[in-house]
Amino acid sequence: MSGLLAFKAAQTRSDVATLLGLKPSTLSYLLYKIAPEKKYKVFEIPKKSGGTRKITAPIGALKAVQRRLARLLYACCEEIDAQHNRRCVSHGFRKGRSILTNADEHTHRRYVLNIDLEEFFPTINFGRVRGFFNKSTDFQLDLDVATAIAQIACHDGRLPQGSPCSPVVSDLIAGALDARMVGLAKKYGCTYTRYADDLTFSTTKWYFQRRLRVRHTIRLPLGKLASV
Repeated sequence: MSGLLAFKAAQTRSDVATLLGLKPSTLSYLLYKIAPEKKYKVFEIPKKSGGTRKITAPIGALKAVQRRLARLLYACCEEIDAQHNRRCVSHGFRKGRSILTNADEHTHRRYVLNIDLEEFFPTINFGRVRGFFNKSTDFQLDLDVATAIAQIACHDGRLPQGSPCSPVVSDLIAGALDARMVGLAKKYGCTYTRYADDLTFSTTKWYFQRRLRVRHTIRLPLGKLASV
């Protein structure tokens, strides 16, 4: 059975534990018995652009579970892309893709626009994660299963920067953003790609730069505002 079908067949938190190779009691202990403030270690690291980045790193046992969940979800990503036979525009956190493959999509273009989404992981909250896995046409998981996934993935009601499964969960949820941006790019003769929280548009059209002289505010599907 494929990873996606296995998720869809699951109905309870115990089923999720089995998919992750755990005893149900082990998963329950990690989710409910350990105090939230003891599940993660919070620290800061310097950013290349200056300032610091807050990292919320899970304890060893929880980190191992999140890694298992991430592997299953990455497999689901590949299945979903194959089912839809669609070109994947995401180059972050994907096998065989990188910042270089992202840049390759925009070579030999006259104009390139980069938009950075601030606080990409933390702005995706618990309800958004649970709702995605419960209602997305690609998953449509039982609500108890979607809730268990959100409980594993989230801390303090949001995706933490430092969890092994935050990248793949955010990438799946950002699929709605990608669909809208691909449509927008096609409308204006542009190429669009995304590397994690960096959106890139490029074109050889002469009017691209002129139109950007006017400041615009865009409401994105992730609940963010981006000005360009």
